[in-house]
Amino acid sequence: WIFYVLFFTLQRYAYYQNSNFLPSLKLNLAYLPGVMLFTYFLTEYLIPVYFRNRKLGPFLLSLLSVLVIYPLFAYIERRLIIEPYVFNDHLPYSLYNFFSAIMIFVFGAVSVAGFKIARLINMEAMHHEKVENEKLEADLKLREAELRLLKGQIHPHFLFNTLNNAY
Repeated sequence: WIFYVLFFTLQRYAYYQNSNFLPSLKLNLAYLPGVMLFTYFLTEYLIPVYFRNRKLGPFLLSLLSVLVIYPLFAYIERRLIIEPYVFNDHLPYSLYNFFSAIMIFVFGAVSVAGFKIARLINMEAMHHEKVENEKLEADLKLREAELRLLKGQIHPHFLFNTLNNAY
């Protein structure tokens, strides 16, 4: 999250060339709790419940809902918290700000969600490998037991034939 805040602070600072670094940092720190809330909702609820269970329709619908709701949340956050407490004035909110909020959320959420999905895929692969190893181990034990059974059946006949030949 530190890199996230620094990246978007530097991006905003570079976009508004006459601005100061500190207000840009304060703005991104003010938006951070909302981004974290929506990102963790995506990664800890939507991905495990829908994406992992291969329910892509509900996952995409929920993801689209989050992408529409987050900018509205950011707008309310801006009007109620950022403008009165961070900047002490009302800034114009345009369509650029709306799409900017979506892009900021997407770039933050995609990185965290990507790690989450990669971890889930890795865990499933490890589980599949563990089950496969257990299956192979059980098959090996079964073959060893069959071999011991066959040896046990052969041994008395061998002993009988040897004694019979010696007699």
